[in-house]
Formats: sequence, C-alpha cells, structure tokens
Amino acid sequence: MNKICYIAILFSLFVVQVVPSCLFSSPENRMQKFAEMHEQKKIDNPQMLFEMGKIFLKNPENTFVKNEYFQRMIVSGYSSHVLHYFLLSPQKKLENDDMKTILFALQKGKHYNLATEFKDRLEGEFSVKLEQFSEVMDTLECYNQQIKDNPNGASFAQRGKFFTKLGEQDLANRDLDQSMRLYPCNPDALFQKIMNHFNSENTREIISLLDKCENRINSKSPVWKSTFYELAKNIEEVEQSNEAREGKLFRKANLYVNNGFPEIALRNSQELLKMRNNNADYLALQAFIYYRMNQKSQALKYITEAEQITGKSSKLKELIADMN
Repeated sequence: MNKICYIAILFSLFVVQVVPSCLFSSPENRMQKFAEMHEQKKIDNPQMLFEMGKIFLKNPENTFVKNEYFQRMIVSGYSSHVLHYFLLSPQKKLENDDMKTILFALQKGKHYNLATEFKDRLEGEFSVKLEQFSEVMDTLECYNQQIKDNPNGASFAQRGKFFTKLGEQDLANRDLDQSMRLYPCNPDALFQKIMNHFNSENTREIISLLDKCENRINSKSPVWKSTFYELAKNIEEVEQSNEAREGKLFRKANLYVNNGFPEIALRNSQELLKMRNNNADYLALQAFIYYRMNQKSQALKYITEAEQITGKSSKLKELIADMN
C-alpha cells in the first residue's frame, strides 16, 4: 500500500479545499468529471490531482485511471514522482502503457540521471528510445567531467552550447554566464549567448553584450560581430518605431530572413498571416522564407497563393521550381 500512497499523499499538501465527494458511476467517469471541473475552472490543478489521486489509490490496476492520472501529473511538473512510483516496484513487469509513461516522464522532466534506472526494464521500441535518451546523459557526463577536471571558460562554454541544443535555456545561460565570468567576452560563449538572444528576439541584450565586449575583442574581432551588431540595431530601431505592429512584423521578418535567421523570420511571417491570410505580400514573404529554408513544397504553396491574388507570375516561383 505504501508505494501506491506515495504519489497520492504528496498532493494533499497543495490542496486548499477538498472537493466534495462525487458519486459517479465508475472510476473512469469520476476521472473525466474532475478533468471537466478543472477545464471549467471550478477546481484548480492541485485539487484535480488530489481527487484523481484518491481515485487511483482505490483503483491502482485500472489502466485508464492510472494513465490519466500519470499523464496529468507529468504535464503538471511532477514527472519525478511518477518515475519514483515505478522505481518502487523494480521487479514488476511493465506494460506498454507503463513504458510509454516512463519515457514521457523522462523526456518531459529532462531526467537524464534516471534513465539508466530503467535500462533493463523497457523493451522493444521503448528500449531503443531510452538508449537514445541515455546517450544524451553520457554526453552530459563527459562535459561534467571536463568541468570538474578543468573548470575554465572554455569547458563551461561547451556545456552551455550542449544545453542550448537540448532546449535547456536556463541551464545554458547559467553555464555561458559562468564562462564569461572566467573568460570575459569569451568568443564561443558570447556567440552562443547572442544566438540564444536572437532566438528569443532580445536584441536589446545583444547590443548591450557587444557594447560591453567592444574593447575586449576588438583586436581580433570575430567576423560575425559587426553583422550581428548591425542586425540587432536595425531590429531594435523597428521595435522602437511608431509603426503599427503589422508593419513591424513585416520589416523584422525581412531583416531576419535576409541575415540568415529564416526560422525567426518564419515566426514573424506566420503571425502576419494570422492577421491577414489573404495578403499577397505576406504570402510571398512566407514563400521566400521557406525557399531560404530549402522547403520547396511549402514555398510553392505560398507563392502560388500569392500569385492567385495578384494575378501575376513571379521570379521567385521560377527559383523555387528549380530547387532540388
């Protein structure tokens, strides 16, 4: 009983008021009812989890109840609790749904350190995916060891770049900041921080960073420094202008795509098309961005839509048609 109680009891700490007991026809219906009450904002997330936990406590072998409860917990940020539930039963054979839940919890919570605990328990396609996930942990361990052996600016910059690839921006920025504290204006760390700031369109911070590092890296200035600085300044000027948001998005998308940032340009053009999806200029811009991203079918789709509106053929369509 203790291993089942482990998860359900945890959430009682978060409950402000307990939802009155509801007499529904089945555990499945009760789970769905509490989910509906949460969606209707009649109860908050901790209350929903608490009530679902009580249902799970009474029906631990009910597949629907277990899957629904664990999925809700994982997306609510409690993936480690779900993993520890399975770790408390190391000899129990896992069903496919269990293995799917474990992988989801590992990936959602970025629990690289727990991956090895399930190495011998997952089977088939789940084992293959776990191995791929474990490889990330092995790489991370190498970077950790490098920092332990030689905690300098270069080693922190390398791990920071690795965290960036994993999408762990907070961890990446922490390492990159430490790298620049140990090695002020370290070009590798500076480059990655600037790329991260471009991705979040934080151009003001880019300008500030490059201004601070002007004297330190001027003698051997990297080739990208002036390009990034000019782009950041141009984007910031657009942001500070009195132009309407639609015009700003259009100008920023053009600046980004023409300076080697098509993915960021795409975010801006997609927002434009949400505003006006029948604007030929916006459609043509989207086509050009996909052209720069080497996505021929998408580029053709949007340039064709643009030409249908204008009634004119374009040089861009010829360029797209010639793509491999």
